[in-house]
Amino acid sequence: MLRFSNLVALGGVVIIVAFASTAAASFLGSSDDTEPPARRIGIGAREVAAPEAEPTGATMTSSMAHHATADPAAEAPPHDPAAYERNLALITGASVRNDSHDRSLHRDTPLQDLVIEDHLGPRQDYLGEVGGNIEMSFPIAEGGQFRAGCEFSHFAYDDPLVAPGHPGGSHLHMFFGNTDVNAHSTYETLSNSGSSTCNGQELNRTGYWVPAMFDAAGNIRVPERVVVYYKGEGRSQGASEPYPPEAAMIATENLNTRSWDRGGAAGKFSFVCSDQWSGTAEPQADTIPVCDGDRFFDLYGVTDRPHVVLEMNVKFPQCWSGDDPANWASSYAVPEIGDWYGSQCPDSHPVNLPNLEYFVNYRVDVGETTDGWYLSSDIDPTTFELAGEPGHSTHGDWWGGWHPEINQTWIDECVNVRAEPVSGCGFGYLSDGGPDPQNPFDGPALAVRPQYEGPHKVPFTLVYGELCQPHTDRVATQPQEAAHCVVGDDQ
Repeated sequence: MLRFSNLVALGGVVIIVAFASTAAASFLGSSDDTEPPARRIGIGAREVAAPEAEPTGATMTSSMAHHATADPAAEAPPHDPAAYERNLALITGASVRNDSHDRSLHRDTPLQDLVIEDHLGPRQDYLGEVGGNIEMSFPIAEGGQFRAGCEFSHFAYDDPLVAPGHPGGSHLHMFFGNTDVNAHSTYETLSNSGSSTCNGQELNRTGYWVPAMFDAAGNIRVPERVVVYYKGEGRSQGASEPYPPEAAMIATENLNTRSWDRGGAAGKFSFVCSDQWSGTAEPQADTIPVCDGDRFFDLYGVTDRPHVVLEMNVKFPQCWSGDDPANWASSYAVPEIGDWYGSQCPDSHPVNLPNLEYFVNYRVDVGETTDGWYLSSDIDPTTFELAGEPGHSTHGDWWGGWHPEINQTWIDECVNVRAEPVSGCGFGYLSDGGPDPQNPFDGPALAVRPQYEGPHKVPFTLVYGELCQPHTDRVATQPQEAAHCVVGDDQ
């Protein structure tokens, strides 16, 4: 039986770090500041056998605002390959998911057999605005950073870090990166199977997920793009190191509200009404503000671009103690002196890791606002009411699945480099791109992921019916009831 305990405060930061045992190596960097995310989602299902009923999941007894976590003394259940395949079939059989990577020739190629050159592409592919993807207009930025452009993969009521082996045992999550992440995933399955909705595809099998976003009309929103920052900006004097192999983290403290002299980024915000690139950023707040989808239409008379997005930001701790990386209760923290960006790690956690953060962009259409939007984790699973202000439970999960050679490359060539004059790796580049975005230096780049168009809002009844009903007899008649799956007496 999975046991849950209260959050543990680590060096002033409340986080969860979980580790799966396996033989493949993974490293991770981290990221930082104001920028954008990517676009795509798909409709359609992989050809898979119809899933059998799964055992009921473990229950979350509180909102993610008071995140319960797996007791580190309680080991995950043994991996069950048949259960893994059944649950994956349930997820890949959903009507709305990103199926554009199903055709990848390398989706089932084990890590040790991947050929790096098969996943690289020309830097020219990042120029212009292919498919209206603004990230391709700005592939180069100041040194000391590497940015992974990603898109939506799938929804699931799973959390393989907090509730491993218990499908349906979580509030609803939106997954990006590895296409096969589910409740039965292990580090072995993560590293050796699945494609990825990020640039470079199988070179970045990292699992990323955040709580799902609901709108006031009862739809579950699909982000138009996600950007993951891995940054050093030279502030760590070129000393940033990759995450230790097999590491995974859940960042739950809102570091945008933590003071600048205690490892925080107070003054930055968790939610911004943006123009897709953080250039126009009002209003902004640490809970979900009211973004007006008519904003640019009123100004310019256009409905396509620029358009309004609600941008969600999540920051992770970046200091490692150097001790057993499996000891999530004490191994990671934020700086105790200086700000989050400065990365002045304390003596207790002296190993400097890159800054890691997510930017998740949700399109706000003309004629709508974000009034009444909320996260699945904002909902109390016992009452199905908001447990606080919408957006108060913002958090993100990360489970490293980078190809180790590529991970080390962007640490050495991007994160630990301060370029003069201003240039850098930017999106997808694995070495300096030079100061002119439209005439980049020659060098390696991750292949641009397939661009995909699809709906960015999905009725809650469809998601709940396909992904939760196989686990429970409970019927969700209201959107808030679809924020969680297996709860109460169903466990």
